[in-house]
Amino acid sequence: MQISLIIACKNESGVVDKLLSSLLDQTRPADQIIVVNSHSSDDTVARAQAFADRLPLQTIDALKR
Repeated sequence: MQISLIIACKNESGVVDKLLSSLLDQTRPADQIIVVNSHSSDDTVARAQAFADRLPLQTIDALKR
């Protein structure tokens, strides 16, 4: 069984690094983590991407409608 996490966020630079840090401590690591950025105006994406070397992380941007 594979575990995939989807994290939707907008302007969560103060939270996303804490969330991703906690994922490093899990007994069963996720097989895939997708951070969906909803047009953040802060450094949410950069903070998330800082974990790409330690987690199976992918960041994508939400579509504008």
